[in-house]
Amino acid sequence: MGLAPIAAQRILQVIRDINRAGVTVLLVEQNARSALALAAAPMSWKAGRSRSREKRALCSQTPACREAYLGEVTG
Repeated sequence: MGLAPIAAQRILQVIRDINRAGVTVLLVEQNARSALALAAAPMSWKAGRSRSREKRALCSQTPACREAYLGEVTG
């Protein structure tokens, strides 16, 4: 069903504030675009194995990262 958009935005803001206070946050989120906006070191896992780990700034340029997070099929 999911959260109302306003509630989801507020929760992400609270997570951002917690992280800015110096607390490491492990975020498991199905909305990849929102999660990537918060992530300093995004990671993608599949079947218990790391599929992708990129710096956020490089993720949009890396085919494996785009496929892992955004569901884009690359080659």
